[in-house]
Amino acid sequence: MTGPKLAAWLLLASTSPQACATVAGEAVAVPRSWAPWERPVAVLVNGAMPQPCIDAAFEAVAWWSERGVDYLVPSTVGPEHPAVLGVPRAGEIGVTVGPLTPPAVGLTDWTARAGKRLMHDAVITMDHERGGCTWQVATHELGHGLGLGDLYHDRDVGNVMYGYTLGLDEMGIAREQLEQVR
Repeated sequence: MTGPKLAAWLLLASTSPQACATVAGEAVAVPRSWAPWERPVAVLVNGAMPQPCIDAAFEAVAWWSERGVDYLVPSTVGPEHPAVLGVPRAGEIGVTVGPLTPPAVGLTDWTARAGKRLMHDAVITMDHERGGCTWQVATHELGHGLGLGDLYHDRDVGNVMYGYTLGLDEMGIAREQLEQVR
């Protein structure tokens, strides 16, 4: 890869305190929680998305805020904003739509930058054509943007970070997970 952008696709084993990310084609261990954010965090929503996608993004921010993650500041931006084109600045999470490889309906792409300290910024993509613009998908992907990994154990089916979309009307989150991102 060229430049400062390294795409990290988060793959998580639910029993491990470490996540495994693929960075420039090599597996590396990263902490389960990547939340070294400068606060507040701007959640920049592509205003050219279909309205259900915009609504889902704002509902996701509200869901996290209701649980004490009160440093997210959502706003809409144009489709040419760097954060929704894959180049977020420090402390930005871009939210946009686009086609994804099945079975994925949502994806969080990380940008890592080296400096005084490592900053993690993210772009969330929801697949509108395949039903990805729901508050459940947006909330789950925003959880990745906050630094949480997927969960795959049967006991986690109702958790917002469960790795498969089930379309549940209500989802929860473990106290330990909230403590990682507050």
